Amino acid sequence: MKFLRRNWDSVGLFFWLVAAITLFFIWNDITVVQRLLLMNFITMTVHQFEEFGFPGGMPILLNVEKMKSENPERYPQNQNSVMIGNMITSYIFYLLPVFFPNHIWFGLGGVLVGLTQVPVHVGVAKMLKSFYAPGNFALLLGHVPI
Repeated sequence: MKFLRRNWDSVGLFFWLVAAITLFFIWNDITVVQRLLLMNFITMTVHQFEEFGFPGGMPILLNVEKMKSENPERYPQNQNSVMIGNMITSYIFYLLPVFFPNHIWFGLGGVLVGLTQVPVHVGVAKMLKSFYAPGNFALLLGHVPI
């Protein structure tokens, strides 16, 4: 569990690779909705790596700048809460609908998470007084077009 807690965002890149290769080979065999859902999952794993892996910095940024935490290395975003929240989001809300495309409402979780990405990242960029905030490249090149 310690390995996963410390490396969940890098482990996500493995699933990104598996999903991308799978999508390449099954492109013509799945529906357009399934393609979009799988591309959304791929984008989310890259997005999470950008926020928490490379260049990273999102948890400490929010803990220090936004929450003004007295213990920014641990509260409110810590390794465990970030891992659980992000893995549940990506592997359930984004991946589950790919396997059950006839239950269209399964995709609602990913859509709602996706809708919050733009305003959240615009807010973080404003807070930093910068165009870039961790996760913006994946947001602009993946989430927005999909």
